[in-house]
Amino acid sequence: MDQRGASSHDRVRDKIADNSIVYDTIEYRFTKEMKHRDTWSIRDEFSMSRKGPSKSLCVRLPDSLILCLQQNECTRDDGSVIEYEHDLPSYINLSNWDKVEKEELLLGATKLDLTDSCIENSFLEALSHSKTIVTFWAQQCFNLTDVSSLGAISTLTELNLFSCIALTTVSGLKECVSLKDLNLAGCTSLVSIEGLEQIPTLTTLCLWRTRITDITCLGKSQSLSKLDISHSDVRDITALGKIKTLRSLKMGELPITEISCLRDSPLTHIDLWGCTMFNDMASLKTMKRLKTCVLGHTLVNDISCLPFASMW
Repeated sequence: MDQRGASSHDRVRDKIADNSIVYDTIEYRFTKEMKHRDTWSIRDEFSMSRKGPSKSLCVRLPDSLILCLQQNECTRDDGSVIEYEHDLPSYINLSNWDKVEKEELLLGATKLDLTDSCIENSFLEALSHSKTIVTFWAQQCFNLTDVSSLGAISTLTELNLFSCIALTTVSGLKECVSLKDLNLAGCTSLVSIEGLEQIPTLTTLCLWRTRITDITCLGKSQSLSKLDISHSDVRDITALGKIKTLRSLKMGELPITEISCLRDSPLTHIDLWGCTMFNDMASLKTMKRLKTCVLGHTLVNDISCLPFASMW
């Protein structure tokens, strides 16, 4: 059979020798057992339809491989090529990679997961040219110190920077005109969130276990609806009473004693679990829109006036 008439299965078999290949209508899998229990594998999963494979594809590769999604191929570091019958994937997962190369080839993705990878600020600068990325997960990327360059990605709506412990500044994100969901939980080197209040679309912000102390700037937000400042170093919450869009607030284990600044707040949910100095029932009773309230491990011992409250 000549190359033009060969199936994708046969072409791959010709490209990569001495590998075990399993192929059916929904999956390619290529595995090669190496000595000393070393294994490299490529697993592509995609759904089939009458029109063929969808553009949703998950690519997970070990760090011994180099990603080269140039049109329809992936290149291994020894030069072997795997060809694909579908377009560049819209979902790329490169979590746990020690080294990510060919940054420019990732620009066509809409969802990019680089959790636990060793990317640096320079990688984000290359990525900033993307016109398609909607979701970007960079959890526990310990080399990142500045994500300002991501502000140039006008399509970005979700950014997860959980436990990027070296991150020191996010001011450049104020340019993210579409950002809705920002997770900065565990970013223990971050001391300022100045500029985030300027993001016109930001609805969800998580500052759990950060060392942020000043959230005054958030009082200027015109869109924030969900905020988590639990286990942070925040002490003054006065500015939160100025956010007319705020619906959900988590303040677990903060040393607050009263929340009078929130009496006119449109909050429907408030979580005060572990606020061991809190006993301001008078303010809670005036919050007319409040539907759920968590009061476990506070000084409150009578919630009969709040039929919706929970002590857990």
